[in-house]
Amino acid sequence: MNWDELKSKGSEHYKTGGIEPIDLYAAGNMFHDFALCSIMKYAFRSRREMNLETDLLIKNLEKIIDYAQKLIAGLKTTKRKKENLFEKHKRIKKSEVEIFSTLQGFKSDANVAEQLKDITEGKEIA
Repeated sequence: MNWDELKSKGSEHYKTGGIEPIDLYAAGNMFHDFALCSIMKYAFRSRREMNLETDLLIKNLEKIIDYAQKLIAGLKTTKRKKENLFEKHKRIKKSEVEIFSTLQGFKSDANVAEQLKDITEGKEIA
């Protein structure tokens, strides 16, 4: 599931029509820490409730699962964004080297070709 689908399953008392707290945490790059702390909170609370009410225990365990799923969705989204930026960067660097090589008349120079290969593979060049 993606972030929006998971968020839509959240508690109604957070859906006020305005900005939800979870959106603030995500926008402030705090969601990861918030979710991990919430998972710990519900896990410790569940230890206390093991001998108590089964419905409450199940509800807390479901909250742990919900926060874990949101963490995974957020990490997948971040990974995709980083991969897209890297691919865009590679395309830009490749075209910059080709333009430079053409302008300098070094299109067939092995050194420039090697630098172009290094750049497209994400390596630093000297």
